Amino acid sequence: MQPEALLTAPENSGNSVMTYLKENYTEIFGTLFTERETEHNTRTKTPKFTERNLTVNFAEAVKKCYPGSVCWYEFPFNSMEKNGKEPQNPMKILANKHFDAVIVSPSEDPFVLICEAKRNFPEKGTRKIETDIQRIQKYGRRVEKAVSKEKEYKYFGAIILDGWADEKNNRLNGDDLIHWNNEILGVELFNKAFDNVKDKIPEQHAEFHISFNDVKPKNTVHKTIRAQYTIKVIVWEIQAGK
Repeated sequence: MQPEALLTAPENSGNSVMTYLKENYTEIFGTLFTERETEHNTRTKTPKFTERNLTVNFAEAVKKCYPGSVCWYEFPFNSMEKNGKEPQNPMKILANKHFDAVIVSPSEDPFVLICEAKRNFPEKGTRKIETDIQRIQKYGRRVEKAVSKEKEYKYFGAIILDGWADEKNNRLNGDDLIHWNNEILGVELFNKAFDNVKDKIPEQHAEFHISFNDVKPKNTVHKTIRAQYTIKVIVWEIQAGK
């Protein structure tokens, strides 16, 4: 299975991971959010959704598309080198010694997804996303020791991002917005992430984009989401030996 097929290949009902992800959010927006939420969530009156929501809703979409999949959040990994010492950490890729989520799917084409989420791109720049990519690339395959040996799994990394196209409040604008909308953000992030490490950029990766311009604008929150909010997922295969 290739990265693109993993999230877009339709299962029996004709839906895909990305379809289910959008459906999850659309149902939540139509059920939970009210006008009052905007004034209490942020100074800019634009909601800020926490990273956990990105991770959980993505995992739920994977489980819907691939029945039998399981997920564990904040999955710890061992960062020790073969000599028993902690590695040098110049890029701070070990600021957290866990992954936001690990999803294991014992489907016909079994796979493991190592996930990290970042909200409100590019509020804190791309550096933290670059280190997330490096951390998954370097330590993602170590999850293999904990996974059932009954099947041979492929391992993939996934970065889940959201962003608001809001020039007035210093969110997505300028070149960042162009790259985001043109779905070339993943290429740029990979180039930066692997620029200073002795590793090859993954040959296979894919980028997916979800907008919510069909959400019914029942209130100001919905209007803001409809006009500004998008989600992006970048996925790539982690080769053995990482």
